[in-house]
Amino acid sequence: MYQARISNSGAIMAQGSAEELQKSFDIAKKTTYLVGVNPFQADREITARFIFSALLMLAIYVFCCYTLWVLGSEWQTSLEVFQVLMLNFLGTNKIWLGFMRVHDYYLLFVSTEEIYKKFDEDIRNRPILRKMVRILVAMLKSMVVIYTLSGSLIFLLMTTVVLITKEKVLLLRVYIPFVDHTTPVGYVITTAFHMLMIAFCVNGYLASDSVFVSTILPIVGYTNSLRREIDNFNASLDEIERNEEEITEQLMRIVKLHQMIVEYECQSVKFFKDSNLVQVSLQAGLLLVLVFMGLILHYLPAMCATLAVLFELTLYCSLGTVITTKNNQMMVDIYAINWHLLPKSQRMLVVFMLHRAQNGKNLYVGNFAPMNMTTYVQILKTVYTFLAMLITMMH
Repeated sequence: MYQARISNSGAIMAQGSAEELQKSFDIAKKTTYLVGVNPFQADREITARFIFSALLMLAIYVFCCYTLWVLGSEWQTSLEVFQVLMLNFLGTNKIWLGFMRVHDYYLLFVSTEEIYKKFDEDIRNRPILRKMVRILVAMLKSMVVIYTLSGSLIFLLMTTVVLITKEKVLLLRVYIPFVDHTTPVGYVITTAFHMLMIAFCVNGYLASDSVFVSTILPIVGYTNSLRREIDNFNASLDEIERNEEEITEQLMRIVKLHQMIVEYECQSVKFFKDSNLVQVSLQAGLLLVLVFMGLILHYLPAMCATLAVLFELTLYCSLGTVITTKNNQMMVDIYAINWHLLPKSQRMLVVFMLHRAQNGKNLYVGNFAPMNMTTYVQILKTVYTFLAMLITMMH
């Protein structure tokens, strides 16, 4: 009966909001398409775009090693190459994870769409779901702006330096074998390759991080919708003439929805746990190198890249904090169910939900620390400590 009421309410609107969730994935679809990985399909596929991406990253490793061999013992310029190597290694981990575990990504998207459609059956949840989609789209667009801005600033600032100094200054400290960058032709070839590297890095980071955000952020909408379901259920319990059959259907729906959210969180946490360890560790180390090169060595590309890396680290830890907060919210919401107005058999269902809510799964950095703002602050403090030590050693 309750399901019929939902269906009748849903019939008021010709179209639900499920298609809006699909549209919000457009940025992730476009960026992952360019690197040759498609997390929206179940089967792994080796495309020409993926081969190009793999060869380009391999070429960057080779060229960086060649550059280090040419530079010899020049530690400051070698540090510039090391920055590129770390960025490329972080990107390699991202694309390797996306390619090797594309089926797991696909299952995450299938699960999140299933949960979304289940909540979307009730028209009263649609404003909450649409708000979540708007936040998701806004966040993805802000990522595009920030990452593109970081890459563009490198080109703009270094071009300004070239125009002012009239010298052939390279965008990055990466040499190409058998190409003399001091000649006009060699300089154009090397600069063009550097621009390709920057564009590929920007798109690659966007591809990975937009997929991460698209799978994690919807949990916010699901937990808020579950709160709405519980409020409606409590309102039904307080009615003078209660419809026991409808109340039972409502409770079973809430139990099912909560189970779907918990299972999806477990699926996400298990999938991202190890990759988060690599991501956050490299982001912290890269942040230290970039800040040192930008503040101490006044290396302009490092200053620009710091913006993107700091934003990425903040993004990951912020989402981890949001998930922890929403897990706590679910526990409070379930505890707020008027269980004393239920028969004993139904009370046990509430107890079961509360037990599962108390053991909510949170995003972790491997097995070492929760991925939240507390860990974020600790990382920044550690970076500052090492940076202060390096500055002291230089003086």
